[in-house]
Amino acid sequence: MQKVILNLIAALMIMGCSSETENSKTKQETESNEIVKMKANAETAEGMLMIQHMVNSFNEMQEENKNYAVLLGELSYQCDYIIKNCNMKGPDHDSLHTLLEPILGSIQQAKNAESNEAIEIELKSIVKNTELFFERFETNIEDV
Repeated sequence: MQKVILNLIAALMIMGCSSETENSKTKQETESNEIVKMKANAETAEGMLMIQHMVNSFNEMQEENKNYAVLLGELSYQCDYIIKNCNMKGPDHDSLHTLLEPILGSIQQAKNAESNEAIEIELKSIVKNTELFFERFETNIEDV
């Protein structure tokens, strides 16, 4: 019950921030349509890297060793970590929301899923959004 409440609070915190996606798009693209990378704070980058690593490692496990509930709990924890430690502002922060909100939604969908196949679909979405994060954001993390 406590985890559900924490997840709801995290989702509300993210939704509560105003999203100025038009400003983000303006900053992301120059006149020549080249993508300008946003800047992510270290904690956000580390949290996104952990999310990506956890899902990729999970996907490499043998089926009998997979524990979806544990993975989803760890993913929720990492999202909470990102939210609590995010000190990003302006268009960079707003752009982060376009990736973090779908990740939070996928985690919640996976927790409510009725089959492992449905969870796998959500995990693919999470991987896609973490990959987009590292394409769109400049981080100081090596080997990403």
